Amino acid sequence: MTAPFDPLTRHRASEAPFLSDQGSVYTFRDVDALVDRRAAEFGPHLDGAVVAVAPQNDVASVVDVLALWRAGVAVQLLNVRATESERDLQVARTGALRLSDGSFFTRTEGLQTADDLQPAGGGRPALIMSTSGTSGQPRLVVLTAANLLASADASIRHMRQRTDDRWLTVLPLFHIAGISIVVRSALAGSEVVLRDRFDGSRTAHDLEAVTLASLVGSMLPPILSAGFAGSRGLRGVLVGGGPTSERVLIDAAGAGIPVLSTYGMTETASQIAAAPLGDGPRRRVVALPGAEIRISADGEIEVRGAMVAPGYVGGPWREPHRWFATGDLGTLDEQGYLRVHGRRSDLIITGGENVMPAEVEAAIRAVDDVAEVAVVGTPSDEWGEAIVAVIATARSVRDIEDRVRATLAGFKVPKRWVVVDALPRTPLGKVDRTAVRRLAAS
Repeated sequence: MTAPFDPLTRHRASEAPFLSDQGSVYTFRDVDALVDRRAAEFGPHLDGAVVAVAPQNDVASVVDVLALWRAGVAVQLLNVRATESERDLQVARTGALRLSDGSFFTRTEGLQTADDLQPAGGGRPALIMSTSGTSGQPRLVVLTAANLLASADASIRHMRQRTDDRWLTVLPLFHIAGISIVVRSALAGSEVVLRDRFDGSRTAHDLEAVTLASLVGSMLPPILSAGFAGSRGLRGVLVGGGPTSERVLIDAAGAGIPVLSTYGMTETASQIAAAPLGDGPRRRVVALPGAEIRISADGEIEVRGAMVAPGYVGGPWREPHRWFATGDLGTLDEQGYLRVHGRRSDLIITGGENVMPAEVEAAIRAVDDVAEVAVVGTPSDEWGEAIVAVIATARSVRDIEDRVRATLAGFKVPKRWVVVDALPRTPLGKVDRTAVRRLAAS
């Protein structure tokens, strides 16, 4: 059986609030008692297995995950928004036990234990999660307890997280950005404010009563439209989930939201770089304490640190001292600030020229009345790849194109424009580029 991973240990006897959910407040002592009881219920059924859970953003789900860790098993988090057949496929790849209806386990063929998923470089798995990539078959990332602890410690130090902090959690717990808030707050002794879903008006109201929050960029416009009234206590709002336009960041900062760009992924157990507190609305980040970042000879971002996952279900495994190639392109300046330019796989080669979609998207977003845009490449006999912009706007496309031509080289200007009501997005709010490519090809 896996050695227990128990982030509650430091504050388990505290009477300070830990979980707030729909008006109910649970102290650390309350949650610890619930976790103890649940772990005792789980114990006889587990036998060192990996256990798959589809968590909601509620206290019961947090207790289940913490109890499974305390019982000494690895937890596989399933996307509650996925179809049943999609979740079945995820579980089939790990051979996990499945927690169903919150009370009983469904045994899977090919059942594995945490020992079966032991990384070659050491450390035993605590968490198994599907990557939140936007194309292809997602990989199942194996994160150890050491990864989760290192990530949480780095974030706590970077954000100067205190026991009196309240961290708003609208991001889903089945994503690393959500569950990591629970882990770091448990270790820091601070409160997690759980919300079952994102709503612009409610989140605008919640931000007035919390000190920290994690959002994706697509959430900022609805919050601003709802009329955020400002807050003296709000110290930092991490904004990740892909590139956010500087205009949106500036608008949010102007409304009193202390936005902080962040960079990370499932493989780094959440953020590995973020803007310093007080840095302002800029799309640049620095490595968190204990993390290292470098740019390879061909422009790819590589990272290293104790928070970086050892590998994936089915391998390959990464030696702890080796650099991890993120698949993202970026630049690092002399002060250590990182700018992320986009996924290497998104790079468009048109007429022999390399074009990053993020640059074209930024130029298009700078035009008034453009709600959102995604730029992709489609096969072209003439150009190799033709640049296509999928855009939500009520403005004349020809007018937008004329504006963009004034700021971009001609080869970067989209050859075709597809107007839609809204861009397709993943459950975490990222642009679904696979769906965008289908729209661009239609």
